[in-house]
Amino acid sequence: DIIQWLGERNRGLTEKMAAKRQDYRQMVVRNVQTYVQENIQRKLSLGEVSSLFGFSQNYLSHLFTKYAGTSFVEYITQEKISVAKEMMASQDVKVYEIAEKLGFENSFYFSKVFKKVTGDSPRAYMNRLIHHHQIQEHEHNEQR
Repeated sequence: DIIQWLGERNRGLTEKMAAKRQDYRQMVVRNVQTYVQENIQRKLSLGEVSSLFGFSQNYLSHLFTKYAGTSFVEYITQEKISVAKEMMASQDVKVYEIAEKLGFENSFYFSKVFKKVTGDSPRAYMNRLIHHHQIQEHEHNEQR
């Protein structure tokens, strides 16, 4: 029956097009995430990034929340804190230097955001890293 066949073919094409749209949207979000990671040292805004990628703020915000599972602002915050933790773990760095390198307005604001995300102040986090490192060093020396 040709009518049934056409209906099934149309449904199949519609599903393929929907999947391609979803793939494209996921790719856009991945590209935005990459842009954020490559520009983590800057103070990024939804307005700037949406304009750069050619979308309205509302649309990019919607896409990001749907496909990244978090808001644009929350994603940037998480990425900045993740990089801050890496900096704390790998180098002797001051809180104000981290704040400057990651585009925070000042070290007070950075500390506030860091504590909100991690539950620790940057100083407490760094002290815990130092303590943990000292314990590991001590255990390593005892094994010799």
